[in-house]
Amino acid sequence: MSNWKKIIFDGSQAELRTLRLSGTDETVSIFNPEFTYPSQDFWLRDFSSDNNAWKTNPANLNAGLTPWLSQDRNVEVESADAFPHKHFDISGQSPETSGVMDSTTGPNHGINNTGQTPNQTGMTLPQTTDTNFLYTETSDSGNFTYSITSPLLDLTLWTTKKLVFYFYMFGSNCGNFKVYTSTSNDHITGPPREFKYTANGTGLEFGDTLAGPVTELAGQQQTDNSSNWHRAEVNLASTTTPPTQANDLQGGYIWIVYESGDDDPTSNPNSIKADFAIGSLFLETSGYSGPITVDVLKPSLSVVSNAIKFYGLPTSDPEVAGALWQKPGTNLNSAISYIMISDGLQ
Repeated sequence: MSNWKKIIFDGSQAELRTLRLSGTDETVSIFNPEFTYPSQDFWLRDFSSDNNAWKTNPANLNAGLTPWLSQDRNVEVESADAFPHKHFDISGQSPETSGVMDSTTGPNHGINNTGQTPNQTGMTLPQTTDTNFLYTETSDSGNFTYSITSPLLDLTLWTTKKLVFYFYMFGSNCGNFKVYTSTSNDHITGPPREFKYTANGTGLEFGDTLAGPVTELAGQQQTDNSSNWHRAEVNLASTTTPPTQANDLQGGYIWIVYESGDDDPTSNPNSIKADFAIGSLFLETSGYSGPITVDVLKPSLSVVSNAIKFYGLPTSDPEVAGALWQKPGTNLNSAISYIMISDGLQ
């Protein structure tokens, strides 16, 4: 643009619907905004604060900053009648006053992640003292279903895509868990996914192999309250030709569903059932097929509806008074960046 124009609105109900401003018609290569789902950008591991806050904790949001779901709700599965689902709790956290697992079921402690990313390499992981975890509170009489649903994910441009999480199933009447991918976050649109898992052998935990694949895992898996956490791996790549949206997780959601076990054989209504617990959860991805950088106008902004997007801004202070620059986010939440105005000082 060689000449700037003044925009004037007339009338009490004037409204700007669409605007595009560009200071140049030149292009510059910038980091591709679609490149947003490497494994460190999708995890579930920080269970600090309370049973409400973990769902919106920045450490547990995906790169699009959308939250997890786990609440009491009715869920329809494969067009069947909706069925009640209950929520997951954090070990020992409020506002659930009963949120402390019974000593006869579940682990004593959760597992700890290392570094800034949650990726773990072991097939089993030892417990870490005073570390929290998610679990299903199944001590109530009767059988129940519990679920947790991921934020919206689009892994279309990834060749290899795998969900990894660590689980704990100890108690005389464990139920079963399944993993789904669905095109919806309020009902399940497909069958259970196949997954592999670490298994026990004659009372010993072996950490170098995975059993399966299976579509559900039922019954007690650990040997006591101090056992290691076991690993589950779910292939999220397509198993159909052509791939379906949910099957290949193109704009879909991950569901983890636990169905609690039967009542104690003694028919004691106050019997303690076996809880299902989740530790670290994350994605492993590779083989990104899209460009890492894309060409955009240099620099420019676009205003569409209620969103304003800047392109081509420098990522450090240009030291020119009044110039805009984009400050990268922190390690805590690298998906957030800030538009800064330079004061011109070094």
